[in-house]
Amino acid sequence: MQVDEDGQPVQVVGEVYILDTSTKKKKACGSCCLFAVATFLLCFFLIPRTPTVWLSNLSVNQAKSGIAESAVTGIVGTFKFRNENFFKVEWDSPDMSLYWLPYNNQPIVGGCWGEDPCAFYQNGWCAIKLGEFANDEKFSTGVRAEELSKLKLKQTLQQTTCSAEVMVAAAAEGTQRLLSKGTVGAKVPLSKFGRVHVSDSYYLLGWN
Repeated sequence: MQVDEDGQPVQVVGEVYILDTSTKKKKACGSCCLFAVATFLLCFFLIPRTPTVWLSNLSVNQAKSGIAESAVTGIVGTFKFRNENFFKVEWDSPDMSLYWLPYNNQPIVGGCWGEDPCAFYQNGWCAIKLGEFANDEKFSTGVRAEELSKLKLKQTLQQTTCSAEVMVAAAAEGTQRLLSKGTVGAKVPLSKFGRVHVSDSYYLLGWN
């Protein structure tokens, strides 16, 4: 029996027990936060990001024999391959094409004519195909890195002749517009992107 300060008996009606749950709540909250951070980091580092490709520079080699005989001996495109992933990207079978976009009302001479000189229209401009930057090479780009790759333009005889006409037009007009577009194969350890679209690259060719 319990008694008060004066020694008188006290009747106990009930006892209340208070449990301290703050520690458990803190542990649960900490576990949730840790899980959320870990999930974010995994997604940030492991989710594949589509790599990008574009034409960085174009080099046109031609015979040094005057405008009238400005035969093109070779065209080389320097493409930049960018990898934003935290693992390397493997590239294969680049297939990009180069097109001439003549100015409005600019005459197109016989060297570029076929059944239809315009392969397609880009923003209303006639796109005349000059060749393909295509090969079967395989290479890789490191973690969050860029790689430059030089690809030689493969041309038919008519496309080579047409390239010479482009140089003649550049000499007459001062500049000519070129366009590069196409695809390239790309894959990473966790995903295969398939054919990655190469960014449409406009190039202004000047006469030197």
